[in-house]
Amino acid sequence: MTGRLNVLASAAVLLLSLSFAPDAAAQRGGGGGERGGGGRGGRGEQPGVVTPQAGQGRQQAQAPDMLSFFVTSTGMKNGGNLGGLEGADKYCQMLADEAGSTGNKTWRAYLSTQASGNQPAVNARDRIGKGPWFNADGAQVAENLIELHGEGAAEGIANIVNKTVALTEVGNLPRQDNQLTGSKADGKAYTDGMDHTCHNWTSNSEGSVRIGSFGAGQSQRGSDPRDVIPTWNSSTNKECTPQVIPNSTLYCFAIMNK
Repeated sequence: MTGRLNVLASAAVLLLSLSFAPDAAAQRGGGGGERGGGGRGGRGEQPGVVTPQAGQGRQQAQAPDMLSFFVTSTGMKNGGNLGGLEGADKYCQMLADEAGSTGNKTWRAYLSTQASGNQPAVNARDRIGKGPWFNADGAQVAENLIELHGEGAAEGIANIVNKTVALTEVGNLPRQDNQLTGSKADGKAYTDGMDHTCHNWTSNSEGSVRIGSFGAGQSQRGSDPRDVIPTWNSSTNKECTPQVIPNSTLYCFAIMNK
């Protein structure tokens, strides 16, 4: 009799343990999920930043606090009429805000204007601060204006703004490589009496515009192959119509305010 009671008691204990096993497994699975979340945070991902998967674009910059340079992901789609410098600057600011850019920054489009009437010329290089500038991935584009324009110690570097660092505000490769600048290679406005800015960014019909190309390679100044000038900001001239420049993009730089 005692032996039979011991067998029955053992069977009851076994049934009880089996009934609680699924709940315990579920709890362990939930805990594993929490540990997995902690692991993702440990790899440096930030809240609100979407890590790109294959074939997917990012929704925000990977380094929003450092972001101070980008190529606009899309153009304003109105030919050379950007609403003047003010309209272009607002467009840069809007895209930076949408990308989650943080910090006290003033965003400027890299554009020159030419002297007209009583209005003096404005040089693109004089509008964008002193640097350094960083892209959406946190990589440094240039330390200062001298380096940015291939001058001084950087002379002979054709394109410091190239396919490696020229990313959009959300860190993607730009779909367009026709950036409106209206500028010479040194970042200054033209003084030859010809229109290079679509009438200072107000025309989508008459006039012409100087365009840069970060993927255009290099332009040689003389016979020495080392004597090259940048083309990222000054490559070719085009007409101002939406048919010719339907979605030309901009370079945007941030001035870091104290």
